[in-house]
Amino acid sequence: MSTTVRKRRVFYLSGFDPRASHYHRIYRTEGQRQSAVNGLNVGISGRRRVAPHVQGWDIHATDAAGRVTLTTYEFLSWDDIIRRHWATTVGEVLADWWLTVRVYLLGGQLARFARALRRQLVTGLYPIGFVLAALVLAAGAASAILLGAWTLPGWPAWIRLAAGLSLALGLAWGIAWLAMRLGNRLAVWWLLRIYAFSARWAAGRTAGLDARIGIFAARVAAAARDPELDEILVVSHSVGSMLAVPVMAQVLDDLDGESGVLDGRRLVLVTLGECIPLVSFQPQAAAYRQALQTVGCHPGLLWVDYTAPTDGACFPLLNPVVASGLAVADGSGPHILSPR
Repeated sequence: MSTTVRKRRVFYLSGFDPRASHYHRIYRTEGQRQSAVNGLNVGISGRRRVAPHVQGWDIHATDAAGRVTLTTYEFLSWDDIIRRHWATTVGEVLADWWLTVRVYLLGGQLARFARALRRQLVTGLYPIGFVLAALVLAAGAASAILLGAWTLPGWPAWIRLAAGLSLALGLAWGIAWLAMRLGNRLAVWWLLRIYAFSARWAAGRTAGLDARIGIFAARVAAAARDPELDEILVVSHSVGSMLAVPVMAQVLDDLDGESGVLDGRRLVLVTLGECIPLVSFQPQAAAYRQALQTVGCHPGLLWVDYTAPTDGACFPLLNPVVASGLAVADGSGPHILSPR
């Protein structure tokens, strides 16, 4: 990788909550704070639409010696796909819950996660247990109300039954409403949505995702072919790290055999808080594991992985390639690092 970077292209793949305006606002705020710390004069442009599913902005950084680095930042959007898998109603949440129970608990994936990293058993059981507790509470309370109404003396049977059913259903609905509110505050539904989405991804049930991966890969490959760029960074976070694997595999396949394009390891993949095993551990995800193998063994790619040991929603300090039963070529694969 070049030690002097004057022109850089950054592609960012966010997690399961992409909001380009939110990230741009954070970037501008934190960029100014960082300028005061590292002595850089950082200027960040406004956000603009670069292409379908791509928004971007420019970053001019001038150091104390007057040297300028220009970074073109591209936010790769897939929020429309996420919205199609964003459960909001009680019925949709229960469907996600049952899929999670069937694939991860009954299918043995949680046990495999625990063998790789014990804390993931707790993280995986958390939303499953929350929903189960809410269901038991709602069913128990509704049954008690129904039984109590049925045993009331002096009332006709049909009145007791109608009153009991009305009260029981009302109480069950109230418990469900409270559970939905509390689950949002405790990130239960966010985790559940990610688990269900990962299960559908492994089973090939995420319409539009492969096409979007192709669009993103084409932009990264085009940047890699630009001889004026000193560095091409693909930065991904959380579920975005899962998406980065097939994107980068396609980029590497597209560039295979093109002389000089990947010299100096100017193409860099950065994964932050990765949760790749959510897909790669699943038996039906053979194509995904093949992509992971490509990314983990390519000598022209520099892959840096940062995961925090305190983050229970990722797989901290775990090599996702090796943990998925794949080989890593010498000098390739992720460099596993902690933010500490």
